[in-house]
Amino acid sequence: MRNARLESDYRPQGRPFTGRKMLLTVVAFFAVIIAANMTMLFSALDAWPGLVVKNSYIASQQFEEARAAVAARDARGWNVALDVPGGRPEVVLADAEGTPLTGLDVGALAYRPATAADDRTLAFTEIAPGRYRAGGVLATGRWGVALRIEGDGEPWLKSFELTVR
Repeated sequence: MRNARLESDYRPQGRPFTGRKMLLTVVAFFAVIIAANMTMLFSALDAWPGLVVKNSYIASQQFEEARAAVAARDARGWNVALDVPGGRPEVVLADAEGTPLTGLDVGALAYRPATAADDRTLAFTEIAPGRYRAGGVLATGRWGVALRIEGDGEPWLKSFELTVR
């Protein structure tokens, strides 16, 4: 009984699974993976080119100027609040004592963090003392807003990150 073969009801149908079929299966599997990766890669490159500045050396040389501008901005003590009720950006400006800042030229560049396709320039108009509203509406999602305020000495610059719901 030791050498007796066990009977099985398994009966293979069709052609056997050979080394050639295994090779084709593995090649097809990796071809699908590579095709999916290449599709994702080119989609990502089309959505955002990765270019932040045209010449990084020149941008690095301007760092001290930018740092001095930030120090001058902070020395003014202005209180600046940015909100987006209904997707329409609004800026509230007040000096260090809380007095509304009026008669200023307020503008901004609104941009998406992941793509340059939706970049737009916003012009603000004063709707109440110290309150300025943009003429355009921002779509739902994450936005960066580079605010520029002029009319009282050097331009006041600051970037904000916000989410429009």
